[in-house]
Amino acid sequence: MQQNSIDRRVTVALSFSDSSIPFAKTLAHAIRGFGCKVIADNPNLISTAEQWGTHALELIDSATTPEVNYCIVLLTPDYVSDKWSGHKRCAILEASLHQHTRILPLRIGQHRVQLHGITREIGEITVGENEASSAAEIFLEKLQSLEAEVPDAFTKYGDIETIIQLSDPKARIKQLEAHRDRAKGIGYELWEAQQRLDGRVRYFLHLYGGIRIQNTADHFRSTFGNQIERETLIVLFPRERHQSLPERRLANIDSAFPSHISSYIDDFVWSYCTPESFHEPEIPHVIEAFVDPHVDRASGRTALDAMTTWFRDDAIPVLIVRGSGGIGKTTVARAFSNTVADQTSRRVLFIDGEEIVNYATVANKTISDLYQLYLVDSWRESGAEREALSGAEFMANLDNRNITVVIDGLDEAISKLGHKFDVEAFFASIQDHSREVKGGKVLVTCRNEFLPDTTIRLDVRTLEILPFDIQLAKAYFSKKFS
Repeated sequence: MQQNSIDRRVTVALSFSDSSIPFAKTLAHAIRGFGCKVIADNPNLISTAEQWGTHALELIDSATTPEVNYCIVLLTPDYVSDKWSGHKRCAILEASLHQHTRILPLRIGQHRVQLHGITREIGEITVGENEASSAAEIFLEKLQSLEAEVPDAFTKYGDIETIIQLSDPKARIKQLEAHRDRAKGIGYELWEAQQRLDGRVRYFLHLYGGIRIQNTADHFRSTFGNQIERETLIVLFPRERHQSLPERRLANIDSAFPSHISSYIDDFVWSYCTPESFHEPEIPHVIEAFVDPHVDRASGRTALDAMTTWFRDDAIPVLIVRGSGGIGKTTVARAFSNTVADQTSRRVLFIDGEEIVNYATVANKTISDLYQLYLVDSWRESGAEREALSGAEFMANLDNRNITVVIDGLDEAISKLGHKFDVEAFFASIQDHSREVKGGKVLVTCRNEFLPDTTIRLDVRTLEILPFDIQLAKAYFSKKFS
């Protein structure tokens, strides 16, 4: 590897049309020089004479696509017209969208063609037709920053033991194996859960994110052979960032690791670690004459759009929605709750600031932890504290985004409770409840003048709801009185 190489073996896919072959050749040569493996789906990239005695690109098709880490798409008018027919994608882009691959659009030339299937929210760069070397340097800079985010090249659920214990509270849990090999893309842990009464044993195989499935399966089989029967094996693995069509990855893992259960961790937590009584869906909020207000008039961006974008961003657990009194924060928060409940999260806990005050006053509690607000929701339903979820169950579901929390009017609760609401401890608990896969999401509404100093030191995002302009006001009255 050259001096600019990276710490692990990275596979980079190139997807392009025939008109971009000269550009792709230069780009591929430079990227290989960084120590990366480069694959492509264009058989015309390298001529027969060039392939003879040289290290050619690996050509792939949709049936043999290996897992790739990054997919660079060379966007040209020809690519859009040649590679796409309706919804049919080229092999390498199709595979990349199916896997956990990060898509990197590279626009060649000054044109504005848009590729169906790649959202406009994905950042892209534009270079000239003779700037392939410059594009390679930009990719190296991007690659080094992305690899630095996960220095061990793998992602793992750090407290998988708790998940196993929640699924079988009476079992004795112990770790049998933990193996990682970054060069080969192998990473997993094997745990044993033994029943205390009859001694029956189940095995939990925790696969790390970012692994090469087949390499890991080969190592697991060579190490444990026939020691573990299929009926006793449960395979758990995390969802990965930028992953599309998770069913494909689930099928690949199920095929490589024959088992009794093969599941994403969030699905397993919901199905096997959460009481059935908690599975009942929320009743949608009834909203009349809803008009989505702006948060940025220059771009026309609306509040609901900004909220859903934040919800998809795993890195930011807290969103504070601010606005003057009566501007519609509650209505937007309810619309967000309905949207999330319909599309993603299994349960949305919508908690009103006044309910927090009533709970803390009647139950004589000091609010210092996010879990206590779940108890507010439970207390509201039953009139008395009913811990349908334990603290560990709540944390596991929140962290895996099975639960989304919306707190409407937090400023009201804090101002009325005073010292009985520990703001700093409360916000810190949100970070703690989202420490594993960073999937936990908490949306808070409050007035403009309220923003605790403590939140500035935490990982939060804020947005401000703006008053209706003339067009939105007309739209509101039209809906209201039609």
